[in-house]
Amino acid sequence: MAKVKLTNKQILTSFQVLSKLDPGLDPNSRTRSAFAFKAKVTYALARNFKKLRSVVDDLEKTRVETFKKYRQGEEENLTGEAAKKFTTEFQEVLDEPAEFDFHPIDINELELDKNHVNMDVIAELLDTIIIGEIV
Repeated sequence: MAKVKLTNKQILTSFQVLSKLDPGLDPNSRTRSAFAFKAKVTYALARNFKKLRSVVDDLEKTRVETFKKYRQGEEENLTGEAAKKFTTEFQEVLDEPAEFDFHPIDINELELDKNHVNMDVIAELLDTIIIGEIV
């Protein structure tokens, strides 16, 4: 395990990127993994996804409750001063630092040549979930 200091926003971004890397990680997804990772990598991805999911779920609950706090009537969108207050308050939550224990994955274990993993996706996960240098 590797302890990494991140903000809640970075955790949210890591979750979104991990979902793109392997949509088959989400048990609610009907999309199967496009990659043939070894069991060790699949396990680490699944553990990281599960941990990130719990934080993301909490962030979503907070976002919804904060939105309701500033919503006027049954409006679908916030405008004016209400939108500014919501954005400021929720941004504070996103900026909060957190320590996160990732199951690190060596970049070479992703077998990039075989799996054709998008490097833009990997770039977002470097030094958190994905470690090492390509050899």
